[in-house]
Amino acid sequence: HDWLTIRQDARYVTTNSRWTSLLSHASLASPDENARVLYRYPFSLTDNVQIFGLDTALEATFDTGPVAHTFNLGVDYFRDNDSSFYHQVDYADPASYIGLDLFDPVYGTAIPAQPDVAQSLTHIGNTGVYAQDHMKWGAFTFTAGLRWDNDDTLSGYGGFFTQQHANAVTPRA
Repeated sequence: HDWLTIRQDARYVTTNSRWTSLLSHASLASPDENARVLYRYPFSLTDNVQIFGLDTALEATFDTGPVAHTFNLGVDYFRDNDSSFYHQVDYADPASYIGLDLFDPVYGTAIPAQPDVAQSLTHIGNTGVYAQDHMKWGAFTFTAGLRWDNDDTLSGYGGFFTQQHANAVTPRA
């Protein structure tokens, strides 16, 4: 029918990355080293992200007497799942750092593998239902709508997680 249209928008994104570096910590040098030694430590991050979104709507155009209507009814769905793993030294342990004498460097020092010491997670979910009517009568226009959202979030770092849940109705005029 010419007066009825359905539309759907979808989005999917996934990324996986790994960042590895050898960082330095200048404040560890002792006074007897005369700032000759640069202390280094390995750090890496593995990050995985998945995002999915879907928006489906029905649009109807019709007249009720002298008033022209464009009415939308739809539902949208969104999920975002992120997880990160940190591989790092025990910063409180001076033996975790790798010294490099800046005036007599020894190259090729093995960099020890680091354990997974922390994990960061974020899971976000949203589902929304909406209705909106755009009305036109001569030179006058009016838009009225209503939207309901349901949100869930789980996030945390290093084994400590928080969960939040909320839903709300939002009018529009």
